[in-house]
Amino acid sequence: MTSEPIKVLLVEDNPGDVRLIREMLEEAKTTLAAVEDTPSLKTGAERLARGGIDAVLLDLGLPDSQGMSTFVKLHHQFPRTPIVVLTGLTDEELGLQAVREGAQDYLIKGKVDSQWLCRAILYAVERMQGEEALLRSEARYRLLVEKNHAGVYRTTLDGRIMDCNQAFAKMFGYASREEVLAGPMRDLYFDPREREAIMARIGVEHTLANIELLLKRKDGSPVWVLANKSLVEWEAGSPPIILGTIVDITRRKQAEEALQKSESNLRAIVEAEPECVAIVASNGDLLQMNPAGLAMIEADSFAEVGGKSVFPFIAPEHGAAFQAFFQAVCSGKKANLEFEIVGIKGTRRWVESHAVPIADEAGANCVLAVIRDLTERKQAEKALRRLSSRLLQLQDEERRRIARELHDAIGQNLAALVMNLTSARKSADKRNPKGRQALSESLEVAERCLTEMRTLSYLLHPPLLDEDGLASALAWYVKGFAERSRIKIDLKVSPNFGRLPQEVETTLFRVVQESLTNVHRHSKSPTASIRLSRRATGVKLEITDKGQGMPAKALHSGNQKSGQLGVGIMGMSERARQFGGRLEIDSSRRGTTVRVVIPNPEVVK
Repeated sequence: MTSEPIKVLLVEDNPGDVRLIREMLEEAKTTLAAVEDTPSLKTGAERLARGGIDAVLLDLGLPDSQGMSTFVKLHHQFPRTPIVVLTGLTDEELGLQAVREGAQDYLIKGKVDSQWLCRAILYAVERMQGEEALLRSEARYRLLVEKNHAGVYRTTLDGRIMDCNQAFAKMFGYASREEVLAGPMRDLYFDPREREAIMARIGVEHTLANIELLLKRKDGSPVWVLANKSLVEWEAGSPPIILGTIVDITRRKQAEEALQKSESNLRAIVEAEPECVAIVASNGDLLQMNPAGLAMIEADSFAEVGGKSVFPFIAPEHGAAFQAFFQAVCSGKKANLEFEIVGIKGTRRWVESHAVPIADEAGANCVLAVIRDLTERKQAEKALRRLSSRLLQLQDEERRRIARELHDAIGQNLAALVMNLTSARKSADKRNPKGRQALSESLEVAERCLTEMRTLSYLLHPPLLDEDGLASALAWYVKGFAERSRIKIDLKVSPNFGRLPQEVETTLFRVVQESLTNVHRHSKSPTASIRLSRRATGVKLEITDKGQGMPAKALHSGNQKSGQLGVGIMGMSERARQFGGRLEIDSSRRGTTVRVVIPNPEVVK
């Protein structure tokens, strides 16, 4: 309550009563009332119209108005101003009637003292303020209900709808609240027994929260709602009622059903997928795996492996690589890896895993992996490598045989032919110059054939490679190649290089042959360098030029051809792989480097 003085308007035409009321207020020694007086209803209304009055003391017998009509007129004109009615000793019933019509209180002249008068004025103001606060609260509540997008309603226990907002009516396809109120709540249920079950529950639990119901619209179509219901005592002494709210969740339920259908279809696809599909927790525990995956690890059912770590299935020699791969995916990267697994029954398989990070229902990081069995492919590749290795070996043996045949048979025959032609030219009749000229030309042809045959024999398989080793054979080959191609070649071999197994020396020599042939035919480089080194970790051979580089297509296709003696990129790569080595090619517009690394070849003394 405010401490400001309450401004009271006394509407009284009797000067004695005016004086008496003023004296009572002064006698009460209170600052809560400041009095103005006026003698008629008309002047009282005029004063109220100007504002600033908190309460009215109204005599019902005025010169311009008598009885209840005095109050009714003033109250009708100023309904928000509290009025305390003053009556005579014989008019108490009139005062009670005024209170029933909206007066805050009534006082009987001659039976009131100063305290009673002040209290009546204070209570009248407080009651009016309370009523106004209640009206404002009710207005806010009504606004909250009417503007709420959720349906709000009240029903009796037997299902009669007492009230609802427009959102409730719209949710069920009704044009107005009045149309909803005309029908019972059970009309909104497809099965009335469902409502009976809900009423039984609410009778015990009193409140039901977030229950999903399938109800019926006016046109009979279904509507999914999320309902909250409470059993409350609305008015003292009255039967309890149901207060409830509902929210239309039809679209959400449709989306959930579509999602469930999609998940069901996806689950069926995963179950039928011939490749392994697995979900693994960030700690390595197996969360899900399809039948193809269970067969891959030789598990009879998911219960046998579910919740257990996948790391024991990784072959020990691939453990470190798999750990790095798994951690990369857990950190948010996509990755793939080829590795071997060991099944429950001990079967080893080569597999390829493509994995991506995902989150489970709780938001924790997981790994989704699709794993393909590569065992047959790896076996085929291994068989192909053995075949390729055997073909390369046969090719080298055939070259060695052909070189030997050229040197031992054809070479000797050509040498004999040269000797005979030389003898014949010496003994030819000098009187036959044309014959001597023919013999001289035949001798030159025979000598060229002998020289080219020896060169071809050495290129097919240089004897120095078997006799003195790789370093000497390379020095001889580089010198001849430089003379034939006019390309300046810088050869450097690490000191005390020594000998290597024959097959390794042959492989490295063929790589040099192929690389220099490519330099001559394709790179257009005027220079080339060869570096051959040997360390404890293995042997490294590098051939570098400063030409125009290799075409990307040829570099990635792996089937480049060059020359009759060339083995191509695939051939060079296969030669290195059969000894556990690798072929690397770095190429750009500034030149190309071919690098072969063979780890720890056997030392030959």
